[in-house]
Amino acid sequence: MGSSALAAPAPVYNWSGLYVGVGGGGYSSGVMTLEGNIGAKFDGFGGWGGGNIYYGVEGSAGIQLPTNRFELWAYGKAGPEIGQGTWLYGVGGIGVIDMTPVWGIGAGIEKNITDRLSLYGEFLGRGSFASTPSELGFRFGAHYALQPTDYNGGGKPFLSGLNGPDLSGLFGSTSHSLYIGGSLGFLPDPGVFISSVEFGVNCMHAADLELGLRGRIGLQLDYNYLEAWGGVAVGKNINDHFKLYGFGELGTINSSLVQSLGVGVEYKLGSNVGLYGEGFEFGALGGSSIEIGSRIGARWYFDAPPP
Repeated sequence: MGSSALAAPAPVYNWSGLYVGVGGGGYSSGVMTLEGNIGAKFDGFGGWGGGNIYYGVEGSAGIQLPTNRFELWAYGKAGPEIGQGTWLYGVGGIGVIDMTPVWGIGAGIEKNITDRLSLYGEFLGRGSFASTPSELGFRFGAHYALQPTDYNGGGKPFLSGLNGPDLSGLFGSTSHSLYIGGSLGFLPDPGVFISSVEFGVNCMHAADLELGLRGRIGLQLDYNYLEAWGGVAVGKNINDHFKLYGFGELGTINSSLVQSLGVGVEYKLGSNVGLYGEGFEFGALGGSSIEIGSRIGARWYFDAPPP
């Protein structure tokens, strides 16, 4: 009587984990949005044809074109894995567009391309509170997982054989650390204080080099102008406590597009707390008028996921 080998289990994509992403959207009101986002997915409950049900949270910040209005959103997502590396979900969120509270609801689908990279698309209706949807649109983009997703049986997802760009050299080196924080800034001319909350992720590389993504939401206390910024940072760890870094950002102040460049120093009190000071210049995007400012703040670092 002949023997037969047991069939290997089908590879299963694990959606759980932290991610960062970029995307855009187009809406029936005639506007487009360019955005960055950060979020997390969690293994949920039950099953669906051998796949799990997952849920997630996501925050995004974007610039609306051609109106130059700022968008800030918080989303919740939930749905089943309907096939290997394919997630179908419902999405709902609340946000702010140019200081106006808004809501959105719709459905989306996400497909993994590699063990870190996935593409997503969402159909949304959205509008201001106490109103019916005032516009319909489509949101799309790419997510990059901050730790490799798991496959039982060592399988590879669809399209992984296309040998796309290896992003591990940028994000996947030795460790990642997510943080939130707060700061107080000061502009000597015109003498304005800025209270801000911030968030970001730093990615450690060889030779104590650190690359990071950063975002900040602030309020100019004297003028009640809303500020929103997003950018990149490059740092060097001098020792276990001190880090020097530079950064560049794009943002909006009172619906005007602005840019900023600066330098900073951070002192780590322990594994989770850092105190920092920054000096920076900023001005209108494409303009010649420059202002100088400074800020001090503190950051709380979450435990970094494994590399």
